[in-house]
Amino acid sequence: MADVALGALGDQDITEIAGSAGVVDDDAIAKVVAQADGNALLAVEAARAIARGDTALAEGLRSDCAGPPVGICRHPRRGCAR
Repeated sequence: MADVALGALGDQDITEIAGSAGVVDDDAIAKVVAQADGNALLAVEAARAIARGDTALAEGLRSDCAGPPVGICRHPRRGCAR
């Protein structure tokens, strides 16, 4: 298993993701782009949340995507100290 570093998506890519989730208002698309900060998962979830009128979910996702949950090993083949 190897770690793969992915670069951030561009604003146009995020705009397309927002549109595919049903967000068509320019202000809402700008909000998705700002919240996603290039992260595809954040873009999808922010767009879905905005499309259904819920902005709190998208704002709470950023901390969930920051890294693995506590207690989850990033390198399971090497073993993790506990």
